[in-house]
Amino acid sequence: MRVTRLDSCGRPALGPSSTVVSSGVVEVKCTPEVETGDEIKVKAFDGSLCISDKYCDQVKWWNTEITMCAVDPDMVSIMNPTWQPVLGYDGTNIGWMDNTQYSCTVGFSLEVWMQAQATNNACSEPAYTGISGNWWYYCLPWVLGGVPGDIDLKNDAVSFVYNGRTLPNSQWGVGPYPVLLQTVGTGGSTPTSPVCAPLPIPIPATTQVVQFLTTMAPPTPMCGAQNTVAQAGMTAAVTVTGAPGSPTKAITVTIANAKTPTATVDPGDGTGPQTVLLASSGGSGNPATCTNPMGQLPLYSGTFTYTYACSGVYTIIALAGAETVPTVTRVGPFLSLAPVTWGTPTSSAVTGYLEILNLKDPTAIINWGDGSALQSVNLPTGQCGTVGGTATTPGPFPLTHVYALPWTGTPSGGPTVTVSSQDPTVSETTTIP
Repeated sequence: MRVTRLDSCGRPALGPSSTVVSSGVVEVKCTPEVETGDEIKVKAFDGSLCISDKYCDQVKWWNTEITMCAVDPDMVSIMNPTWQPVLGYDGTNIGWMDNTQYSCTVGFSLEVWMQAQATNNACSEPAYTGISGNWWYYCLPWVLGGVPGDIDLKNDAVSFVYNGRTLPNSQWGVGPYPVLLQTVGTGGSTPTSPVCAPLPIPIPATTQVVQFLTTMAPPTPMCGAQNTVAQAGMTAAVTVTGAPGSPTKAITVTIANAKTPTATVDPGDGTGPQTVLLASSGGSGNPATCTNPMGQLPLYSGTFTYTYACSGVYTIIALAGAETVPTVTRVGPFLSLAPVTWGTPTSSAVTGYLEILNLKDPTAIINWGDGSALQSVNLPTGQCGTVGGTATTPGPFPLTHVYALPWTGTPSGGPTVTVSSQDPTVSETTTIP
């Protein structure tokens, strides 16, 4: 079995002396604590049942009883964080002092492997590689307690019993270790090159027990608590393709340090998540043999490219396993201006036609440059790209302004027109010729 230290939120607290793997387990009992649903019963005048129903039963938690024939004091310290370790002459943990108080938040995870007999012997399948045998894997992602059972000191073999109970809402996610061989999402079309993978999906909030058949060998028992490296969290860097002001609306999302071979990227424009296949990029590599004694996860990386229909500000969400990276990114030029064109001038006035290109923000502000009030332009719902037009093609949403003419003929040397987005850092100018 493997015991891993958790924090008060039920997340793996990896780092120094955070995990113990032991073969000294004798028995693990898990008994559901069930809240029986109330029965609704109404009888008619003649004594017959008029209404008979019952609410569903509900599992509140699982009571656990762990019996061990060989106890590692480091494991007891993880299971009982309020107990005081007793250190020996060499600084190692040789025992403990109990405490009347137990933590109601800080707990541990318990993983158990039992050798199993399956209908088909996976080891006899030559097409499969990396298979070590069949084990039934059992995981309690969040256990509180570690309360000792009865102590029976006698001239006989001594067993150690520890009791606890599970909690829902664990933050175990897909787990910090690989526990099964998997080819799904790794890019392989056949099971000839499986990788060691964590749980296929994050543990739901209401789940307190996970169990399945695995062909990946359990970790090797080791004396004392082992250090586990808190691997870097997933990162997702977004690069906007093209120089500022170019009409390109493409992005590249670079994902690194993912702990699962697949990820999804939601561009944030309503098209929905896109699946991304990732490649092994370090950690313990592509470990069909899982040589790392603690079986820590390999790391995966990859890229995702996407072209938007409209410029704009998008929240791009990259998700791999239980890790999420949201990135707010501006895509495209947002706005640019075509030269102002003119209608037919009169002796005292002329109409200027403005065309705003690549506008995505719902509102833009126009300063016509002649001292007149600022004009607010609202982008029509569902539109993106161009607002306004030219004197010959004013467009469905024309933008015009009447200038007083101190000039004769075509205006020249006129004011500067400035258009600003809702984002004050985005603005463009054009000078009236």
